[in-house]
Amino acid sequence: MGDYVPEKAYSIDLTLIRNNNYTEINTKYFKIYASKNTATDLVMNFVSKTDSIFEEICGKLIIPLPENPIICYLHAEPNEATFFANFYFMQGFGVLPTDRTFGTVFMKQLHCVGLNLDIVKHEGFHALWEKSVGLSINAFFSEGIQEYYQWGNDTAIVNSNKGILKKHSDYDFTDLVLKGEIQHFWGGPAENNWPIAYPLSGLFVKYLVEKWGIESFKEMYIIEDKTVAFRKVYNKSTEELIFDFRKNAINQ
Repeated sequence: MGDYVPEKAYSIDLTLIRNNNYTEINTKYFKIYASKNTATDLVMNFVSKTDSIFEEICGKLIIPLPENPIICYLHAEPNEATFFANFYFMQGFGVLPTDRTFGTVFMKQLHCVGLNLDIVKHEGFHALWEKSVGLSINAFFSEGIQEYYQWGNDTAIVNSNKGILKKHSDYDFTDLVLKGEIQHFWGGPAENNWPIAYPLSGLFVKYLVEKWGIESFKEMYIIEDKTVAFRKVYNKSTEELIFDFRKNAINQ
């Protein structure tokens, strides 16, 4: 039978699996791998709308369009996505209901379940921002800048999210701001089964960007020690920033 070689016994050729089960489609800004379990006509109609997403994002946040196409997987159902994106830490190891949708960025590649432009926009934003500005392990700001882009100028959503902030006025989110650990981001208070960290982070980023500008925010974003970052970029302590933010959000 020969010697047992673990590396050989458990090796998986992801490229071969992908090529057998996904169709490659190239656009100006994307290299798309679409699951063959999704109807071709639906995929092609969807793909025709994707490049404009990047043009909108880059124009609004003053970041360059990608010089090289970004890889984007369009999965037909969530179990395809967890397999290719190693997303088990969030979704679990069991078989997922086929109607579940989500997106993630893994190894600088987008993984989106279903033909949903909002998911591509959300994950595409993360990929573009990381590529242009830099990587931060602080989820409060990586999600906050995406939230700001998504609804920062929508008065109705902004006011609704300010209502959530006022409802949870006793919530101390200092650790969330300073560390942004994913367990704190997802494990805090929720509204309608959705963490209030999302709207809260968007409001906080909106405050920073509109008071000091997007370029200052980018500078702050890539400094991991936020205590240092706030003092260096905004000349404020964490406590001062949070106090001023709350006052600004409540009074407006």
